[in-house]
Amino acid sequence: QEKLEDLQDRYQEADQLEATSIPSPFEIQTGLFRLLPKEYGIFVGREQLLEKVKTAVEKDPRIWIINLYGPGGVGKSALATRVAYDYYSSGKYEAILQLSAKDRELSPGIGVRSLQPTLLSLEDLLDKILRLFTFTEYCSEEISVKKARTLELLSACSTLIILDNMEAVSDGRIMEFVREFPPQTRAKVLLTSRQRNSEWELPIQVPELSNSEIREFIKLRSRELNVDFPIN
Repeated sequence: QEKLEDLQDRYQEADQLEATSIPSPFEIQTGLFRLLPKEYGIFVGREQLLEKVKTAVEKDPRIWIINLYGPGGVGKSALATRVAYDYYSSGKYEAILQLSAKDRELSPGIGVRSLQPTLLSLEDLLDKILRLFTFTEYCSEEISVKKARTLELLSACSTLIILDNMEAVSDGRIMEFVREFPPQTRAKVLLTSRQRNSEWELPIQVPELSNSEIREFIKLRSRELNVDFPIN
């Protein structure tokens, strides 16, 4: 019996070591904050759109889902990330969890490369929220128990949840769960998607960069690369 217990302890230690050896996908991982790395070097323009998003997030407590929608490549993820980092700096929310279903990206010099998504399923979302609040013992419970405990936590703590690239999520239960948040829930959910949905969401369209923003971006990049790029 002692040998069996010793062997079990060794397996548990090995599992913990393996779990901690996997690189974290988060750039910020402190306290109740989990933020993904920025996908931009310099955030250009978008001042009015940024304020519009923040107003939508903060203004009406009855609206808890904000959907940043638009075609691929217009900067939805960058905008959501900027919002996350601004709120992290200001301390507006007690907790922030940023996840992405993105499984590929266009990388300079490489082309399209595969990524490891941080949002896979409803169970995955619940587990990440429970781990954020250090209630990991509930991760092995039935999904109904996970849901109940997660809603309790989100009702006790003001939380911003950012779910990026929702068009890549195949588990429709995630949105069903988010849409059924009870009135006492103190969580806000900021989505990015290529689609506009009308059910229980406040849609905000993310357009392409304006001509002035494009010129500003070219100037900054030209300065970074030390090239003289003519701008009309």
